[in-house]
Formats: sequence, C-alpha cells, structure tokens
Amino acid sequence: QRYTTSGKEEKYIHPFENKSFSLVHNGVMPFYIEGEHSDTYVFFNKFLEGFNLSKHKQREQKIISSIKSLIDNKDVGYYSIALFDKKTKRLYYFKNSSALINAYIYNKESLFLSTKDISELFNLYLPETKVLNIEDLKIYRIETKKEIKMSIIGLLEEIKKEINFNSTLG
Repeated sequence: QRYTTSGKEEKYIHPFENKSFSLVHNGVMPFYIEGEHSDTYVFFNKFLEGFNLSKHKQREQKIISSIKSLIDNKDVGYYSIALFDKKTKRLYYFKNSSALINAYIYNKESLFLSTKDISELFNLYLPETKVLNIEDLKIYRIETKKEIKMSIIGLLEEIKKEINFNSTLG
C-alpha cells in the first residue's frame, strides 16, 4: 500500500485493484492525468480496457500488449509499476530510466523494491540479501512460488525525441 497519489482523495490509495489485477505505481505520469483522476487510476483503467480488448489468446500476451500500448513511444513521465495478476499469482514489473529503483531479494523468497538504496541496512541486519539489477524499459515476470524467479518477457520503447538543429544560438 501507499498514500494517495498526487494528494488526491482517499479513493486513490494504492493498490488499485479489481478481481483480476492489483497495481501500484511510483512516479508521475502527466500523460495519464485526466480531470480530477490520478495518473495511476487512469493508467490502471486503460490497462484493464486494453487487456479486455486484446486479440491475444494467452493471458500473459494480453498483459504485455496492454502495457506496451500504454507506454511505447509516449512521453508518459517517469514510472515504476508493479502489476499483480491474481489469477496466475504472477507479478509483472517495469520502469523507465527516470525511475530510480533499488531491488533486493532476501532469503530467496522476499522481494523488496525501494526508491532509496538500503543495501547498507541489509548488509547489517540481513547479510544474505541479494542486490538485483533491474533494467529500464524491460517487462519482468516475477514468479513467487518456492523462490523468486525473474524473467524478462517484454521490451518497452521510449519516445524518440527530436533535436532541432535549426534553432538560433545566442
């Protein structure tokens, strides 16, 4: 759980969820702010819409295509998103290069994601903790059965920003 997004009302407390999915987000995605709704609320609802409209037959492919349709080649801001599929008990995680996230696995079965580098804390109290390298613009499937297993299952594309070389230098 986390506080409400962007100082919004209580209905915007994370996680956002329905009977199939739960989603938490850290960051700011101005691209997905609509009216009084928070960016995460809009993103989650658009994800569900894309998932339900997807032509793919396999559930995981529907998830990947819905995520890609919301992120690929859009200037969405910065994000670190965890999406839990309640039906398959799989966690999907993705972030862009603007989101500074530290990831740790403790005892092969507990995953910690933090915006702060807390490796010294783990070194002092839980020295068997493993630091993970989470790559930008990759969609990870995280299995949480007997031990945590992470696999890259998709790639995201950042917007290609054009540089104007015709501007006058002063």
